[in-house]
Amino acid sequence: WLSVFCDQEAIAIENARLLDNLASAYINLAQNRERIQQSHNTLQVLFDGITDSLCILDQNLTIMALNQVEAARQGYRPSDLGGKSCLSLDWATAAPELLDRIKESFATGRETTWISSENETDAYLKDREFRIYPIRNRIAQIEQVVVFGQDVSERRRWHASLFRSANLAAVGQLAGSVAHQINNPLT
Repeated sequence: WLSVFCDQEAIAIENARLLDNLASAYINLAQNRERIQQSHNTLQVLFDGITDSLCILDQNLTIMALNQVEAARQGYRPSDLGGKSCLSLDWATAAPELLDRIKESFATGRETTWISSENETDAYLKDREFRIYPIRNRIAQIEQVVVFGQDVSERRRWHASLFRSANLAAVGQLAGSVAHQINNPLT
């Protein structure tokens, strides 16, 4: 009986040790889950706080995530567009070149940029620049892309103003040169 009792006691001690290990692992898991949730919340606040449009697409051009600014530009809430194909959105038919750049980024794995033309009539695409950044998985395959849309109307106004200033400076130099050429013989 003593041998059976000792065997049972050894099993009980081992079970208690395993239960202790399980409890410790459960506590670690809960702490890790809390840290992951905190990181997720932080990233979500950053994602939604960006004042330019952000959208994450997978290889099937399905919207995996988008920030509130992009959803508002589309006229939806972020939850309404998540999981839907971007091909169903109005800009997909209005800007096939942008879709080509997205597909090119998937194929080549390089960042690409698409800028709307100066005379764009579509309100969503007018004065917009889209940068496409590939996201790779652990084995370096492209799984998703980030599409970052930025308003470039202010930049275009500055470029036009700078161009006008350069033209005025050139005209001023020409007028100064002509005046100098006329002034020399008179002197």
